[in-house]
Amino acid sequence: MAAAGTCLLDVHTDPWHNRTVLTLGGRDVEESARSIAEIAVSLLDVREHATGRPRLGVIDVVAFIPMRTASAARVVPGVADPGPVELSCALTARNAFAAYAAGELGVPCFLYGPERSLAQLRRGAFVSDPPDMGPAAPHPTAGAICVGARDVLVAYNLWLALDDVSIAR
Repeated sequence: MAAAGTCLLDVHTDPWHNRTVLTLGGRDVEESARSIAEIAVSLLDVREHATGRPRLGVIDVVAFIPMRTASAARVVPGVADPGPVELSCALTARNAFAAYAAGELGVPCFLYGPERSLAQLRRGAFVSDPPDMGPAAPHPTAGAICVGARDVLVAYNLWLALDDVSIAR
């Protein structure tokens, strides 16, 4: 986590899904993401990873998300919705990170964002869709990386008492 430097905003470790989520932000976020990726690829092995959560590699998802100012992001009664988020800077960062990971680390990268969702990417990765950047086959220990540009996402997990996913849907 020291590799993230001052960009590290939050760490959430989830032993049930065998993952750690790092939230980064700030001026040097792209450099921090690269530093973390370099260390993860050198230390972690996807072949030793056991979980029920879908993943393509040891660095499963790197998402670049443009942030609005706090006042623009709030929902204020009587104030117009600020509209869709401008993704151009996030797309540039996404593409630069994927080019770095593919070229410098040898890890194939699949892109998501306006072109396709993360769920669509996961369904087709290495099956019907080749990586957007990097080698055609998974890295032997790191697998592949899903690199995205998207709006803010609020996610949560549901624990079901029954073994029936249709209940959650």
